[in-house]
Amino acid sequence: MARGNIYLLVPDAEKNLNVPLKLKEKWKFKEPVIDPQTGQVTGEVEIHPSWLKAANKLKSNFGEIRTITYKGAPFILIELELSFINGEVAEVQKLQSNQAGKTANYRILTNTEAKAILDGQDIFL
Repeated sequence: MARGNIYLLVPDAEKNLNVPLKLKEKWKFKEPVIDPQTGQVTGEVEIHPSWLKAANKLKSNFGEIRTITYKGAPFILIELELSFINGEVAEVQKLQSNQAGKTANYRILTNTEAKAILDGQDIFL
């Protein structure tokens, strides 16, 4: 832990949704284009990744994706480096919810908070 500057709780049911456009533009992830007849790589294309795909592509920098259950709901916990200055944190905060039962959705955590939630503590009391 502690290679990025934030940890993010993504609801498991939403892990395949695309990341905000600002993050797509930051990362500029590319994947190969493969000719279906020959199986040869013919180029590459920029993708708009889901949270899970982005976490998998970034795990060499930030570590493994962790799965947790909070108040009976499954989440993935991913480590990221997001900028406050460039508005990346604000883009993620737009996804947060104050609805009962969804208060943990897209919550940004510190290293200490991430460790506590992994240890089973209820940090949102």
